[in-house]
Amino acid sequence: MIGTALQRNERDALALVMVRVERRLGMVLALLLLGILGILFSAFASPVIQYVTGPEVRISAGLEGEACGSHLEWTLDSRQIDAGSKVTILNDSTYWQIPVVVERQASDGSWKTVAESPVLRGGESWTHTFWKGGAYRIASADETQRLAGLDTLISVE
Repeated sequence: MIGTALQRNERDALALVMVRVERRLGMVLALLLLGILGILFSAFASPVIQYVTGPEVRISAGLEGEACGSHLEWTLDSRQIDAGSKVTILNDSTYWQIPVVVERQASDGSWKTVAESPVLRGGESWTHTFWKGGAYRIASADETQRLAGLDTLISVE
């Protein structure tokens, strides 16, 4: 009987220790989950907030000059923009249909396409958000239009 009572007391004491350990593990797990949720929120919320509130830059394509001296040209205020900026490209020309391509300069100096617009008819626009810093080229995907002047470089900081 005495042995059974000692075993019962030991089991009760062990059960109390286990309850305390479980509570502490539950608290640690809850803190870890909150930390992970905080990291995920900061990783995903920041780009979303930046996209919604980021500055908008407008670039338009139009025919510059008259008659034989005419050429297509991008009109933009600055060649340097902040990362997270939304760039809206507008086709201001009446007759030209412009397919826009955005390329980013790789570390080896080559150009990698990062985005392509649908063909923009006169008055239509297309928006692209520049998330990463670096050197970018905005050009017409049409080689003839590119040679006519629809090719410009911008820097994203």
